[in-house]
Amino acid sequence: MHNRFKYLGILILFVSLWMQSCAIKRTLNIDLLKPAPATFPNYTNVAITNRSILDSASFFRMYPNNLLTSRFPAIPNIISNDVLSSFYDKMSKFPRLQLSEINPLPIAPRSAYKPNALTEADIIKLAEENPKLDAVLSLEGVKYEIYSYGNVFKDQILLTNGKVIDIPIFNSNYTYKIYTYWRLYDLKNKTIAMEKDFNAEMPFYYDGYSMYDGKGYGNGEQSFQRAALYTGDRFASSYLPYWETFKRDIFQGENQALLATADAAELGQWLDAAEQWEIYLAKKKPGKAEKARIYYNLSVAYEVLGKVSYARELCENAYKLTNRKFYLQRAAELKRREADIEMLNIQFYGK
Repeated sequence: MHNRFKYLGILILFVSLWMQSCAIKRTLNIDLLKPAPATFPNYTNVAITNRSILDSASFFRMYPNNLLTSRFPAIPNIISNDVLSSFYDKMSKFPRLQLSEINPLPIAPRSAYKPNALTEADIIKLAEENPKLDAVLSLEGVKYEIYSYGNVFKDQILLTNGKVIDIPIFNSNYTYKIYTYWRLYDLKNKTIAMEKDFNAEMPFYYDGYSMYDGKGYGNGEQSFQRAALYTGDRFASSYLPYWETFKRDIFQGENQALLATADAAELGQWLDAAEQWEIYLAKKKPGKAEKARIYYNLSVAYEVLGKVSYARELCENAYKLTNRKFYLQRAAELKRREADIEMLNIQFYGK
């Protein structure tokens, strides 16, 4: 009797280990397209222009205490050109928008970083001069700040008489921060469709190397340019969908067919993997636990292939078979992914 229980225990352990081997997971990386942090308003033909240009008097009103750059009144105008060119280069790759440029409006005296908006009469005039445009995105204001951070390090020097003395070594880092203010004028409805503050900062080491990308830009003028280009690029990026890498687990299974299918998924051959898992379900008629695991694997494959709603249904079916919360949590993740897809449709197609 004792031996019977002993062998029964061994059998139960063997079955348990076998079932665990069936459920061994393999972690894979997948790239998913994520919606942009912001959605650009639904226009097709948009022009960009520059209203941030300052005359000399306006410059000194805005930068009265900036001793480092007060002798260069043209710097904000140069910065604004770099911001706009960088924005245009990045945003022009977005297929929903047809971007163009129009000449900047006449310079108006100002004392504030954010100028008064165009009047309705101004917008009407813009619309009459540009009948094919839906809207004009204007860089209204540019302001910059420079921060300096100094650090003192101790070093030693050996004198000719053999004496060692301590000496200070000074090291400075500079951060260029560029503030921009934008307005989007709707030329059809003669309204302001959007107002937005955006700023970016780029730190540099004392020797002119960017602390952001490790590239050297030499003197202060080049640092200004790099920070301005970075600002325009970042502002455009706030409207552009982007790729993000996520980790996904799949159950690799215990037999050669399932292992080979998991290998295909690991190589990124998701269409082939999905087909093989579907065939396995149809031919092998697996039990509930294994069927749920294959449903889950298929949900990962179909998420990558863009069939997110079907992927969610598969996880819900896996939960119904096993009541495992793991599958229900995965279904909730896919529900959120469906919302991402809906937002991507808006951002790419305006609907």
